[in-house]
Amino acid sequence: MFLVYVITLSIFPGVLAEDMKSEKLGSWYPIILITTFNISDLVGKNIPFCGLAPQPSTLLALSVLRVVFVPAFLLAGKYASGVAVLMAALTVSLGFSNGFLTALLMTLAPASVEIQEAGLVENVMVFSLVAGLTVGAVAGWLWLM
Repeated sequence: MFLVYVITLSIFPGVLAEDMKSEKLGSWYPIILITTFNISDLVGKNIPFCGLAPQPSTLLALSVLRVVFVPAFLLAGKYASGVAVLMAALTVSLGFSNGFLTALLMTLAPASVEIQEAGLVENVMVFSLVAGLTVGAVAGWLWLM
């Protein structure tokens, strides 16, 4: 959970709002990207309720794999920020994976341990969430400098 939010908040919303430019879409471009992120995040959060529940090792691998988003957005912002389709695809991937992993990690973690330990696991998940939000917000702020 920590890594999911560090990656997400280091990119969203700051990088999407400040670093991405499009001559065609003008000042609407960041608004469209942020809306795209929010919609894909919502879809990602609702997909697990359709019965899709990967193994914990798969969730860990997906969380670590999201590190690729940092250089992808950095390179896309520097060399291809005018390519709206590429930026939209990256934004959809970031939003969907954020929602999908958040919903699964928050629901499966307490369910995967003994009932006596579920409260402790829930507290660890909340701590990981808050720590990830904090570190991600600082990382997003540093990226904008």
